[in-house]
Amino acid sequence: MSQYTDIGRHRHSDTEYLIQVQSFATDFAYVDKKEYKQMREDNKVEMNIQELRQFEKNNKIPPLAPNIQEQIDKLFEKELKQ
Repeated sequence: MSQYTDIGRHRHSDTEYLIQVQSFATDFAYVDKKEYKQMREDNKVEMNIQELRQFEKNNKIPPLAPNIQEQIDKLFEKELKQ
């Protein structure tokens, strides 16, 4: 469960307000270690950086923040120069 409460005052009418938001997890999925390892193996994909970028474009995945993208580019600097 997560809960957030905000108390404030309306700027024009000077009325006080209280907003309370609660969220509850309703569905859980548990896997054992063997199932987890199998899921990781099944989902392993080998792509180079150009293929990943093409995948992002094809699937309309929004771009990363520029500072994060810069750090990723540094990791793949040799691959990008080819």
